[in-house]
Amino acid sequence: MNRYFYYSILMCMMINTIIFVPHILLNNQRNGLVPGLLLSTAVSTGFTVLFANAMRTFENQSLSDILKARLPRWISAPLLIYLGYSWFIAGGIVLISFSNLMKRYILPDMPVQTIAFVMVAAAGWCASQKTRTVLYLLEIVIVTNIPFILLILYKSIGTPFMNWYAVWDAVSDYLWRWPNMEVVSAATYLFTGYINLAIFNKESEGTFRPRLLGLVPVIGLLTLMTTALIPIGFHGEHGAIRYVNAWVSTADSIRIEFGVVERVIYVFLLL
Repeated sequence: MNRYFYYSILMCMMINTIIFVPHILLNNQRNGLVPGLLLSTAVSTGFTVLFANAMRTFENQSLSDILKARLPRWISAPLLIYLGYSWFIAGGIVLISFSNLMKRYILPDMPVQTIAFVMVAAAGWCASQKTRTVLYLLEIVIVTNIPFILLILYKSIGTPFMNWYAVWDAVSDYLWRWPNMEVVSAATYLFTGYINLAIFNKESEGTFRPRLLGLVPVIGLLTLMTTALIPIGFHGEHGAIRYVNAWVSTADSIRIEFGVVERVIYVFLLL
């Protein structure tokens, strides 16, 4: 069970580049971007530790089971409806982002409504499966995608088109400026995968012991830095904010000269 907890966090970190997180961070690079990333990492790590330790005390129980067993129905029912609605909105944002991305770069001739319908059907099928089946599918996706993500990061950092002076200017010029809430709110999204423990906790085998929680802030901060700073290195401080999907344009700027697929954008979109 321990590894699936980290898989959920990694999944949110992986999909942040295709939704609105990079766009929000890049638009606020003069509003205390780096302090905002540091602050959001600290806050999110605290919430992760608190939530994980709280769920440890309820072995093999989901959040729904806990609320129904320990709260009166007139409190637990509205609370569960609110949480379900929140999850629905969060999933809808990701689904709409995926649909628009596929419409713009992969299937330009297909109506976006058709793409969204197919994705809703796929999401509905996954939701109808057993929790353990979803966890196994999550593990397969994570294990197969991580090598390609590391390859993209390696090629983006090692390419001569990466302008480190632009990155340094973006970091140093506004390092001591207090971040606004928009930066902090967008950056905390990367860590929200821990909330899935509210459902997956019922599949825990034995006592849940998150021994590697110390890696969460390290990996999260590195992910935030690459999400915000690599597009600046490729397109400049002013150029990065002109793109709707900055990371798609960044991936299209990377080449693998001797690879099977030369343009990294195709690998990036498949992830």
